[in-house]
Order: sequence, then structure tokens, then C-alpha cells
Amino acid sequence: MMKIKNSIVMGISALAFYGCSKEEIPEPGINPFMPAEEQPICVTHHYTYHAESYTLTYYFNSENEVLRREGDVSIHDGIMKSKSDETKIFKVDKISEDGKTFDITLVDSEEELDRLYENTATQVSEYDRCTDWLSQPGTAAFYFFKDINYSWEYVDIRVVNASYFQDQWLDDADNNISSIWFSSYPSSVYPLRLDVFAGSCFSGSIYSLTASVPNLHWLSVDLGDKISSMKGWPI
Repeated sequence: MMKIKNSIVMGISALAFYGCSKEEIPEPGINPFMPAEEQPICVTHHYTYHAESYTLTYYFNSENEVLRREGDVSIHDGIMKSKSDETKIFKVDKISEDGKTFDITLVDSEEELDRLYENTATQVSEYDRCTDWLSQPGTAAFYFFKDINYSWEYVDIRVVNASYFQDQWLDDADNNISSIWFSSYPSSVYPLRLDVFAGSCFSGSIYSLTASVPNLHWLSVDLGDKISSMKGWPI
């Protein structure tokens, strides 16, 4: 009888150990019983503001809607609440290959944004703020898409062989861009900068990009489908 009892205890202990092993613990927010296509998508933002760093984790559904946020939510919301739309300026320093991790610097003005770029020769002051402009020839090319993952391109606003461009109104693409592809010749020698604005005539909040973004909704729920003007050039 004692041998049987000991065997049962050992079996239960072994089962408990196996069930709590590291390999069996799902990632936060992931339901191991839910089909893969219905699992929430985890996106991480690493922010820097006034030399202080904090992190937010977003969970999205397949419709690019935010299910919840985790991390330094109160810090981020406090900073955003203190800013007007014109001073919500984000310099996107790095984007992971899968487009799910972003390193972002928050700044307070366009002048501060320009200072963060080395050897920046911004040309926007040479042109009226509410006009379209394209300078060629150049090394920059930008492609804009209605859907995520570079699908359904807006050919009418494609920019190629440019040394500088600005587009203050996007016609059919206004508030309807979900992904952006960068191209330059070669990119290692001529990196690109693209500033996208929430408002027309280069107004409202700004996201300053230096790489392609497969899903703008993951970068900001206030940015995906909410771009109304932009300007870009090699840096």
C-alpha cells in the first residue's frame, strides 16, 4: 500500500513540475487555447523624452484595434495630455524587421526635431508651407499604400528620383494610408527622412520616419489612416 501511495505522490509531483515548466508558460496576453489567427498581436514602443525612458506594450486584434495597453501607461498619457497637437512630435529612431518594435524619441518642436538629425539640410523654409513641391533629380523614393504590408499602392502620390518633395494635400489618400515603403540608391549612402503630418498644410502631430513601416496602425492608432500631408528628402 505504501509503494502505491508513494507512486501516486511522485506522479502528481512530476505532473505539477511539467505543467509549470518555462516552456509551458504562455507569453503575457496570449491565450494558449485560442487559434493562432485570433491571438492578440503584441507591439512594443520604447520611448525617450527629456532623457527619461519608458516602455508601452500594445495588444492589437486582427482589425488593428487596440485591445489593451501595459507598461508605463500613466507616464505616456501624462506626457500626451500636457502637449498640444502641434507639439506631439515623434522621431522614430528604429523599427524592427517585423514592424512590431519601435524606438521613439519625443520632442517639443520642429526645430528640436531638426537638431536631432546630423547634417540635416531641411529645405522646407524655401517653399511656401501650403504648396506641393517636387525637386529632381535625386536619390529618394517613397511609396504609399492603402492597406498594411505594402498592398494597394496610391500610384498618384508615388515619389521617385527626388531630392526633396512636399505634398500638402493627399487627395484620395488623405487619412487613408496604412503602410509606407522607402527606397533610395543606395540606402546605405543616402538614408531618407519622411515627416508625416496629421493635418493638411503640414500641421498637427508629426511622425518623422527613416525606414519603411509595414503597419502604421502599430506605430500609432492616431497615425494609421490619419496622414494628411508630408515632406521627405535624403539626409
